[in-house]
Amino acid sequence: MNGENITKILTSSNALFILITLVVILIIIGLLAKKGLLAFNIKGIKLGQSELERTIIRQQSEWAKLYCDSMEPRLPHPEGYDIWKSKYILECVYDEILTWITYNHITTNDSYIEIKQNKLIFLITSLTVKKDYQSEEFNDIIRKETKFIISKLVQIRELYTK
Repeated sequence: MNGENITKILTSSNALFILITLVVILIIIGLLAKKGLLAFNIKGIKLGQSELERTIIRQQSEWAKLYCDSMEPRLPHPEGYDIWKSKYILECVYDEILTWITYNHITTNDSYIEIKQNKLIFLITSLTVKKDYQSEEFNDIIRKETKFIISKLVQIRELYTK
């Protein structure tokens, strides 16, 4: 029955007018969304408010970079400590955090935080062979720092979306 209705509409004398009207409506909705005057949030896809999203992502990434750079003095400095290797590892951690920011699904949910903590621990242990950076004490530092980073990133987003 639906196929018959569509056939009637498409073969009617004003079918061209209906199609043009639909296209014009979609173009207007798209332009309004692009300007930020109209916004949709459907199943994780956001349309509209692009300037606000860029601002949030920019602020989150700037904060993450500053925080990662400030972490180096707080890390353990065992014998044979290589500052450049540590800076490289922190840059890799920053790249991982940028991935979180880009995907934009950051939440303070405990399971989300645990997954990200384990991801960073694995990343760091894969980049170093020193036992000091594979100890449970060091992993606790990474867990604490990861939880703090995620909470701050969520806080930045909430600050702009209120």
